Amino acid sequence: MEECHRFDPGGESDRTLRVETEVNVSVSKAMSRTNRRLLAAVIITGISAAAVNAFYIITGSSALFHHLAVAGSVFTAICGMLLLWIEHKKIRKSFFQHDLNKYEFGTSSMTVEIFRAGEYIRTDTVDYSEFTKVKTADGYILLYINEVNAYPVEIKKLTTEQKNNLLGRIAICRKNRTDR
Repeated sequence: MEECHRFDPGGESDRTLRVETEVNVSVSKAMSRTNRRLLAAVIITGISAAAVNAFYIITGSSALFHHLAVAGSVFTAICGMLLLWIEHKKIRKSFFQHDLNKYEFGTSSMTVEIFRAGEYIRTDTVDYSEFTKVKTADGYILLYINEVNAYPVEIKKLTTEQKNNLLGRIAICRKNRTDR
């Protein structure tokens, strides 16, 4: 079994890998893509169900059930639109932030210096085994530390070898976790 601490993320010539990623609207869109698709499906389902039930009402074959179904469907569609609007506002808010994450990937952990509007906020150190999920979306590697929060790493700042080495090492460290 391969071990986490026997890893060279940057290749043979470099013991650590340093990457800077600007956290902007692109990152927000990449992280919320699944939510936006789910909300769009809810809206389409609600509108479709309302249309079918409204058809029954218009053709005269309606019952109280159809009136309640239309009301429920319209309510579902409106809630979906409201949630989608809230998600859109969150993405637009991130457009005005100028955030930067400076990553240093080591043998079994990474260090992240977090900056907001050019001002240093904090430094986080995270073991690769602590990631709950790793996804690639819209040009970013999203390293989730819980179900909601992720560290985005811009893929174009990595060579193919660095990306593959890093993802491979994270996978090995997550697989070797003792608490699973």
